[in-house]
Amino acid sequence: MEIKGSVIDLAVDNPLDGKVMVTIQYLFSAWKINLRVVSTKAIEWAIDNIYREIHRERDA
Repeated sequence: MEIKGSVIDLAVDNPLDGKVMVTIQYLFSAWKINLRVVSTKAIEWAIDNIYREIHRERDA
């Protein structure tokens, strides 16, 4: 995920999931949304590794 100005890039594993798209549009209605289709494993890896590192730095 990345935000640049009024544009947000989001990684999704199923861009055809209507419930997810409604939620994304609701949460990020102020931005132009670009969806990047990635594997579920890539999303899980990012959550497990990147967010863990962010929290480790915050708690240090």
